[in-house]
Amino acid sequence: MILTNNNLYQQVFNEAVEAMIISDGNNGRIVDTNKACSDLLGYSKKELIGQKLSLLLDEESIINMPDNIRDIKMFGDVLANRKVTSKNGEYIPVDMTINTFENNNFHFILTTFRDISERIKYEKNILEINNQLAESNAGKDKLLSIIAHDLKNPLNALIGFSELYSDEENEIPLEEVKSFARTINEISKSSFNLLENLLNWARLKTNNITAEKETIDLFALCNHIINFYQQPAKIKNITIINNITPKVTVEADRNMLNTIIRNLVCNSIKFTPKNKQIIIKWFLDNSIHNIIVQDEGIGMDKKLLNDLFKPGIKVSRKGTNSESGTGFGLLLCKEFAQLNDGDIIVESEINKGSKFIVQLPAN
Repeated sequence: MILTNNNLYQQVFNEAVEAMIISDGNNGRIVDTNKACSDLLGYSKKELIGQKLSLLLDEESIINMPDNIRDIKMFGDVLANRKVTSKNGEYIPVDMTINTFENNNFHFILTTFRDISERIKYEKNILEINNQLAESNAGKDKLLSIIAHDLKNPLNALIGFSELYSDEENEIPLEEVKSFARTINEISKSSFNLLENLLNWARLKTNNITAEKETIDLFALCNHIINFYQQPAKIKNITIINNITPKVTVEADRNMLNTIIRNLVCNSIKFTPKNKQIIIKWFLDNSIHNIIVQDEGIGMDKKLLNDLFKPGIKVSRKGTNSESGTGFGLLLCKEFAQLNDGDIIVESEINKGSKFIVQLPAN
């Protein structure tokens, strides 16, 4: 079927920038295409004429095509983000416009395609940048919250103790002095841990930190961490056991691995009731070091487990002795493990304790 012999029409139609297809409105078969259509889809005009328009449309696009020409409104809206299939089977994202017209009592459909591959690529880039900005803002808000509350409060407590001791009129019994000293020690170590986490997090977010791996005596490292936390563990009568085989070595960044295990032990002390125990152990499985910090604490439900390592979600909660927490240390642990080509797996049940497994590759 020849639609028209008008030379001007043919010239304008063929030279149009957008791909165009004219179909018979009664049977859906293609009666004409332009050069841009062949360039986009890889078919010649001869290959397309006589074919069903549905040959080129993916399922989603077909669903949105009316069955009858009378169901198509003249100058209809753009059907955004559809797909057409090229000759080589590639799906091409397009914006599609459908219009209708009549010629000598025949009904025709003009379908116009605009390739939006580049636009989608830019949109994805913009979404990725937006997500990065949202994550950065969430991290910044968390940092400000921690500095304003979790770092300020212990410093205020230390100032209060120092003022109490500096007042010459106060005569404080020796036992009370020892009790204050233990509290000051606990507050100082907690504040030190938090401040170090903040500094490491800031370095991570400015890409100013890389893993410098070395051979580490795992048993000795864990002993050092246990000694560091003897006082807060003693207050709750919690026993920390080092069950790691002596002379076991791992390849990792020493400061990062120290930060990971230190945070996990601190976390376990916080959420373990009095008179319980925490065990640090290790095993090798399929060339993977598994370093485990296991406690007999209050555990976590599935929702808390799922949200544990998500930066924008607040997962902090009070410890068994009303110790404050930020959830910040665990995010740092996860990123440090990944910087050492490893990961952290968590297993936990309410009132049945938690098991944090640090996995690192073995040479």
